Amino acid sequence: VVNLGFSGSGVMELEMSEHLARIDASCYVLDCLWNMDMSGKRQSGQFRNRNVDENYEPFIRNLRAKRPDVPIVMAEQCDVFCGKPNRKDECIRALYEKLIGEGWKKLVYLPKTEMYVGDGEGTVDGCHPNDWGMMSMAKAFGKAVEEALKAK
Repeated sequence: VVNLGFSGSGVMELEMSEHLARIDASCYVLDCLWNMDMSGKRQSGQFRNRNVDENYEPFIRNLRAKRPDVPIVMAEQCDVFCGKPNRKDECIRALYEKLIGEGWKKLVYLPKTEMYVGDGEGTVDGCHPNDWGMMSMAKAFGKAVEEALKAK
């Protein structure tokens, strides 16, 4: 397992997909939504080029072009409340449906409702998972990766 945690800086720049494609991975898990925005938000200074609706599709297409046989998991933005999908979730869900419609295989979608048990005790602050939340997320991500690895 190679976990590239970028401490808020994982925003799916196209160049990063080039670097990830150099890793001989069995599966890629894309889980960057907490670090990103939608177009029109925080567009100045250090926050430019963080947009899901601008970065995600070129990133995933380039990664798939470089590693066509490697499964990819697309994860929604998890939160302790497991509420309805937010705009970022809706954006990547639409992209997922588009890619599946184009015939993409080995692509798995992980909704936030699978990530936390929903009891409100999964984080220390409503955002960052505690041990209980991490266990719940590990089960969800493990199941999604297992499904991705079995996909044809």
